[in-house]
Amino acid sequence: MEIYRSGNPGRKLQRHSHASILSFFRRKCDTPKKKNKAITHGRNAIALYNKGKYSEAIEECNVPISAGNGNSVTYGMRAYSRIMLKQYALAIPDLEKAASLCSPGKKKERKAIVDAAEWLSFCHMHLGDYEKAVECANAALALDPGHKNALKIRDAAMRAIAGRAGEASRQDE
Repeated sequence: MEIYRSGNPGRKLQRHSHASILSFFRRKCDTPKKKNKAITHGRNAIALYNKGKYSEAIEECNVPISAGNGNSVTYGMRAYSRIMLKQYALAIPDLEKAASLCSPGKKKERKAIVDAAEWLSFCHMHLGDYEKAVECANAALALDPGHKNALKIRDAAMRAIAGRAGEASRQDE
């Protein structure tokens, strides 16, 4: 399943399996109070996501979120379902909220924050906001300097910025 391309439509940069996408949700980043009902909806959403029912997964996540009981799983699952539906702008606030519910001081939660920053850079890249893509990739790399996907996205965004600058200078001539 190809889900990431650079500005050059013929060049594939990265593939992600469902396992890597869902790894974010296997980390428990929320307080016990929020886990009860929200975690059940999160698990249901993961099952729907695995069946390719992304819209239904979003609806499952909306139940606890609209009741004010969303957790990192429900926000993150809704974000990843939106990414699969190419709703990148809608995925961004959910990824930010999912990451904000985690503590960078805990190892597993830190990894969840890195994954969210990587996917934020992915979304910004697809929206053509290359500067923001670089910023988010750098945030992931600040917590995990060897994160391969963040490095690839950052490099692709930097090439896109350089290409855009090159085109602008040619037009000025």
